[in-house]
Amino acid sequence: GWDLISGRLWPQIGGQERYLDVIGVNYYYNNQWIHCGPPIDIGHPLYKPFSNILIETYARYGRPLIIAETGIEGERRVAWYSYVSSQARLAMRAGVPLEGLCLYPIADHPGWDDNRMCQNGLLSAEVSIGGRQADAALSSAIRRDGPISNPIITQAARLTGL
Repeated sequence: GWDLISGRLWPQIGGQERYLDVIGVNYYYNNQWIHCGPPIDIGHPLYKPFSNILIETYARYGRPLIIAETGIEGERRVAWYSYVSSQARLAMRAGVPLEGLCLYPIADHPGWDDNRMCQNGLLSAEVSIGGRQADAALSSAIRRDGPISNPIITQAARLTGL
C-alpha cells in the first residue's frame, strides 16, 4: 500500500512521495508466515525480529514511523507488549524515528467474525459504575517499559502543555 501511496507502484493512479508523512505499521504475532503455511512465530528459525522490519521500513521510505496497532489475545499480552516495546527501542537506537506505539484494541471486545470474547485489550469489555477494569499485568508492563516516543515531540508536548 505504501508503494501505491508514494507513487512507486502504479504512479498513474496519482501517488506521490509527498503523500507519505508518517508510516503506520501494524504488527501482530501472525504477520509473518510461509506461503500456504502457518504463521511464523517468535522462536521460529525464519522469524525476522520486529526491530529489523522497522529498520527496513524506515530505510525504504525515509519517513517517521508509528506502531499503529499491536496486541495479542490471552496470556501472551504482557510478553507480546514487552517484546514489541523492546524491539521498538532497538529500532530507535538504530536511528529509526519512531513516534509512538498504539496498543490495539484498547478494550476487550466480541470477536470480529464470531461472538467469542477477545481478551486482548488493556481494559475489560464490561463497564461498571467506576469504568472499565484495567488488566493489572499489562498495566504494570506499560508503566515499567515507559512511553515509546520521540524525545523531541515529548519535550514539545511538555512545553506546550499537551
